[in-house]
Amino acid sequence: MTAITPLRHGPFRRYLIGQTLSAFGDSLLPIALVFAVLGQGGDATAVGIVLLASRIPAILLVLFGGAIGDRFDRRRVLVATDLARSGFQAVTAVQLLTGHAPLWALAGSQALAGAASALFGPASAGLVRTLLPAASLAQGNALLGLGRNLVGVTGLAAAGALVTTVGAGWAFAVDAATFAASALFLARLPVLPPPVAGPSLRRAVLVGVRAVFARRWLWPSIGYVAVLNLVAVCPFLVLGPVIADAVLGGPRAWTTIAVGYAIGGIGGSAVALRWRPRHPLRAAFVAALGLSPFLFLLGAAAPVPAITTAALLAGAQASVFNVFHGTTLQTQVPAHLVSRVSSVNLLGALAAVPLGLALAGPLAAATSDQAVLTTGACCALIGTVAILLVPDVWRLPAATRTA
Repeated sequence: MTAITPLRHGPFRRYLIGQTLSAFGDSLLPIALVFAVLGQGGDATAVGIVLLASRIPAILLVLFGGAIGDRFDRRRVLVATDLARSGFQAVTAVQLLTGHAPLWALAGSQALAGAASALFGPASAGLVRTLLPAASLAQGNALLGLGRNLVGVTGLAAAGALVTTVGAGWAFAVDAATFAASALFLARLPVLPPPVAGPSLRRAVLVGVRAVFARRWLWPSIGYVAVLNLVAVCPFLVLGPVIADAVLGGPRAWTTIAVGYAIGGIGGSAVALRWRPRHPLRAAFVAALGLSPFLFLLGAAAPVPAITTAALLAGAQASVFNVFHGTTLQTQVPAHLVSRVSSVNLLGALAAVPLGLALAGPLAAATSDQAVLTTGACCALIGTVAILLVPDVWRLPAATRTA
């Protein structure tokens, strides 16, 4: 078996192409959405409201998305949600291009797109494990991550070019087109067997939550990610540009650091593509130790080359962690529970983000940027070491077959 073995499976190839196209469209939105709001006369508060509007529905609905993904044909769920997101982003594009895009309309369309994403994520985790044998899942997840990271780098440049030349509306139009293309590739996947009738959605959600807490390697890792996002990831997303603007040389410095992080993500995916650890979960958390140096150096306003080098390592650890943690979930959890368990995992990752984004600025104002980032670095380091001491995390072997 080689690193490209998953590409021999036609259905996975189609899924990979569709998701890479969709990821390119998504990579345009962080820049396009901010400038769309500013272009309509909004300020920083308006930007925050629109960004929050895109996240809250995903947080509220993701558990039901998991129940839907385990109860209905995942292929059809994914096609429907991609078509819905294509429609919502197309509406936003038309509004911006015609000059009729009030802030409430932007917030509403992004809220609807966020709701559709809440259904997509859990169902996609369940679908991937049906497209590949257990031995190829890690490589398949690595290829998906590699595709996302590659288009993420190009998306940064494309978004800036679109916004500054033809306007943010065209970025949303491209995103809508990529969702439509993804839906076409998904529609060409094999028809899956109809799921066995299950309990009500509410009952199904509870079953998924119980399945998480029954696995002593899983619920600590979900809590770990939630805390990491709260105290480490969100603060650097908020404070990093502020530090770059104040003492590192402005937007060019932050762009250099961000590109370094993205290139590190590509490298991490390439490593995960060829690495086959006997204990993937252990490998995921050992890799996570690579985040703290970046936070320490950024908080200390170290020279840009040093921060960028650390950003390469931070980006790499994120990719390695996502591949091996995701593969462990897909292979250690029974097929009929994967979407529900994935939805709890996603909830843990998402729920802390709004609070982390909201608190980073006030905490830095009350103390300092360095204090917040250094505290986050210490918490990340201590938390990673602590979770590696959990016996079930350290000892869990790679699955020889899907559960």
